[in-house]
Amino acid sequence: MCCTKNVPDVSPTVCEIIAPAISPGHTVIVLVQNGLNIEKPFLRRFPSNIILSGVSRIDAHEVAPGIIEQRQKDILYVGAFENCLIPYEEQQKAAQHFAKIYSAGLKTNCSYKPNVRYDRWVKLVNNASFNPICALTGLTTGELQRTSGAVDNLLIPAMKEIISVAEADGYSLPGVIIKETIQSNPPEEDISPSMLVDIQKVC
Repeated sequence: MCCTKNVPDVSPTVCEIIAPAISPGHTVIVLVQNGLNIEKPFLRRFPSNIILSGVSRIDAHEVAPGIIEQRQKDILYVGAFENCLIPYEEQQKAAQHFAKIYSAGLKTNCSYKPNVRYDRWVKLVNNASFNPICALTGLTTGELQRTSGAVDNLLIPAMKEIISVAEADGYSLPGVIIKETIQSNPPEEDISPSMLVDIQKVC
């Protein structure tokens, strides 16, 4: 189960790191990472293994060095990345099984999603808009929304572009998703998205 930040251009790659632990045709690899096409290097390196997609919704923040505060319950959507070398039913059963064992402790909410790529696009409406804009401006999600013109001229156009790209990829996202995504980041809360945190740590 890979929960690291997805940094495919950095060596050693996750594929290289986990390779000693992978038994061909047996080990199931779960990628709980953001992004699109993150499965491709794994499908190339481990063609006989099932690879699952995990889309995490967890409100966690590093409030001090090494101190993580989790404010909401862990929500995870799980499905299978399509591997044409493995029967479809076998891949879906693995995703269902993982969702079951991940939820067994009753402290998490893990749902099996046969079309989990849709959920990746939904999350990207938030991540691919707030994250880079906050990183580039140096503003938190709240500060960004309280800045005159930022929502209408930066945030909403970015979200519309993401929805258009999703549409071109075959995934139709509802128009209300823009309003819902903005509302999920209340303007009175100064949340620092991960890209902004990265910038702050190196500056």
